[in-house]
Amino acid sequence: MARLSGLQREVLSLYRRCLREIQKKPTDTRGNFQAYARAEFRKHRSVNKKDFNAIEYLLRKGHRQVEMYSSPGIRNIHPRQRVTPAPSFSPRFDVYELDGSYHLDGELPGVEQSNLDIEFTDPHTIVIKGRVERQYNDTASDASEAVDERTDDTSSSKSLQPTVEDDDDEASATATRESSASASHPATAPRRSGSAFKYWALERSLGQFHRTFSFPTRVDQDAVRASLRNGIISVILPKEAAPKLKKIRVE
Repeated sequence: MARLSGLQREVLSLYRRCLREIQKKPTDTRGNFQAYARAEFRKHRSVNKKDFNAIEYLLRKGHRQVEMYSSPGIRNIHPRQRVTPAPSFSPRFDVYELDGSYHLDGELPGVEQSNLDIEFTDPHTIVIKGRVERQYNDTASDASEAVDERTDDTSSSKSLQPTVEDDDDEASATATRESSASASHPATAPRRSGSAFKYWALERSLGQFHRTFSFPTRVDQDAVRASLRNGIISVILPKEAAPKLKKIRVE
């Protein structure tokens, strides 16, 4: 059995604490508490295991929830409706420090400013979160459909098929065999049904994202600057000046 890390042991300890508190609830409502606890843990399974700040934040939040629901006055809880979890991903960032500031540079291609939030949870910690949506212009698809119609009317023997580059030699060989096999049976590109697209590949990072960064010194929140250009977000966080010591004269 693999050895658990410190944070993994803390998560397991929190889950066991939940189970112990559930046993103190009335017999006829324990199932509701169990369903709620499992849903809360499953909801955060997509968190990056190396995002220690996010995990520590969720642990603190979990302990507060246990303390609240362990109150003897709370005898039942209504489990939330089962929903499909929203897709999520963890964008990559470069973090570096200068004499008077910290800098964050992250990859957020396709993010609109209206879908991006930056906030402080305390003077040392900043949270960058938001979502990336898939949006396409229908004009390009209409033009493609018109080309398909003209292609159907001609007797061209060429077959154009979309391909996806892949570093996997086996996948490339398979694609080559399929292309050779289909040479004698020309295939037309997929068409839209109404406004629905048929995708050949889905490789972009889409959905919600959440990154937390903590710094050893306090940050001057009023002087923070952030910009989003060409899919790169840059955040400059000036360090808060150390308080000046003032000598008080006793009269």
